[in-house]
Order: sequence, then C-alpha cells, then structure tokens
Amino acid sequence: MASKMDLIIAGPARHVLAAGVRQDVSGPQPDAAALVGDGLMIRDPVSGVTLLTVLAEHLAVQSVDLRDDVLMMAREFILVENLPEQGTAGAAVPVAFNGSTIVVNIPAQAPEGGAKVWVYVSGAAQPIVHQLQIPKLATTASEPLVLASGIYWALVLAPGCKAEIVKATIP
Repeated sequence: MASKMDLIIAGPARHVLAAGVRQDVSGPQPDAAALVGDGLMIRDPVSGVTLLTVLAEHLAVQSVDLRDDVLMMAREFILVENLPEQGTAGAAVPVAFNGSTIVVNIPAQAPEGGAKVWVYVSGAAQPIVHQLQIPKLATTASEPLVLASGIYWALVLAPGCKAEIVKATIP
C-alpha cells in the first residue's frame, strides 16, 4: 500500500495550503477542523510570524499519494483532477486595495469561461472572503470593497497560479 498524505485545500481552484502525514490512517479521513483547529495559520517562511489565519470553515481535506515535493512546498500546488500539480508564478501584483476597491490580476488572459479568483483578507474585525470573476480574455477584475485604515494580509488563489500572500496598507 502506498503512503498517503492529507492536503488542506481552499478556494474554487482547490489550492493546496498545507500538507501532512498521519500516523494512524485506520479511521476515516479527518475534516479540516480536526487537522487545523479553528484555522490554518499561514506564517512567513523566514521570520515564522503568522501573517494570516484561514478559518477551518473555508478549508477542505483531500488525501493523495505521498509526494515529498508537495509535502515540502505545499502552497505551490493546486489539485487538478484530484492530483497535485505545481502552479505557475502569479501576476506581479495579484491583488491591490485602495480602501474602497479590490483589484485582482492574473498573469495570462482568462479562458472563454472566465476565471474565478478567491481572495481571503485578514486584518479586519472578521476575515473577508471575496471571490472575483475575471471576464473571458481579460487579466483583471475589480469590485467595491471598503476597508478601514490599517494593515491587511491577503491570500490570493487564482486558477493555475500558486498561492500568493500580499500585504496591503490602507492609509
């Protein structure tokens, strides 16, 4: 029997945010809350400081065959047909806030059906989950999003791109 690992995924494109291996796999696959508690803390890889916490209610778990590359660099992967594939580099500025608008960018034109970009914003009283639809053949979309002055962290999950984390300061 091949070794397995559990992937913690989020967003409509099923981005991998974390991966782990359980010692006891005899029972049923756990849900996200069983693995991360209230939420998955995403930390700065250099300093270890928590940048944002994605609440468990926005996460799912998928079991796949163990792969060292996915286990070590989970946020660079997306599930495609239930298999992890490495995402490409995202847009230079995947998301921007100005206090009244959110703008998302993707590195290539959206396909005929458009592209859904999932943005998880931390720094407000409650996390904000915002999903933007980029029209077909476009690379950007914007919508109203009012944010008070402060520092925000955004997790940007765009189709085909690895997960990006962006810091924004609203004056």
